[in-house]
Amino acid sequence: MVNEFSASLSKFVSEIQRLESVYVVMATNCPWSMDLAIRKRLSLRLYFPLPDRKEREELIKSMIKGMDATLNDQETKELVERTERYFSI
Repeated sequence: MVNEFSASLSKFVSEIQRLESVYVVMATNCPWSMDLAIRKRLSLRLYFPLPDRKEREELIKSMIKGMDATLNDQETKELVERTERYFSI
């Protein structure tokens, strides 16, 4: 299934490259697992790292702001630690 998807995606990218004024935006949580041939055809790559400790804390606080829930400092710290390698919060 993965090889079939990679082949289809590779063909799609090749076809798109012939067109002008067409932009394709792709996103993945695991860019290192993409087929090398596909990655080479993409002209621009942007990397957005996972949020660091401070950014996760800010995200968590902003997410619970409008909720009927509260977290004390210790609970917030624990949640920040538990979400260290999460792709999204």
